[in-house]
Amino acid sequence: MTWMGIDIGRRRYGIAVTDGSGSIAYPLTTLSAGKGGAPPIEALSKLVAERKVVGVVVGLPGRMDGSHGPEARNAESVAEQLRVELGVTVELWDERLTTAEAERLLVMAGVRRKKRKGATDRIAAAIILQ
Repeated sequence: MTWMGIDIGRRRYGIAVTDGSGSIAYPLTTLSAGKGGAPPIEALSKLVAERKVVGVVVGLPGRMDGSHGPEARNAESVAEQLRVELGVTVELWDERLTTAEAERLLVMAGVRRKKRKGATDRIAAAIILQ
């Protein structure tokens, strides 16, 4: 059973998937958000079908004090839209510090700043699935 992880950003959506057993997550791709940060539903739907995804985990951004701001409300809205449009289980998962962790891993690997942008989103999505 394959799961998909999504790290939602204003301009990009980082996408990761698990292997067929659901035990190993790996970064897959980065998709551009639509106008106003709208989710790229068509591209996500295609990936769900191609990869035989049974569920999606959407990162829920939270503040360090545990409260939620506008980004979290946006993630909840996107998750609901994905439930309806994709027809698979959609879960929300606390994603605090996943982007910072992804960035740290890329810096440690010696990846240059220009190449880190999209990679950070994909890796953050994989961390969400872990």
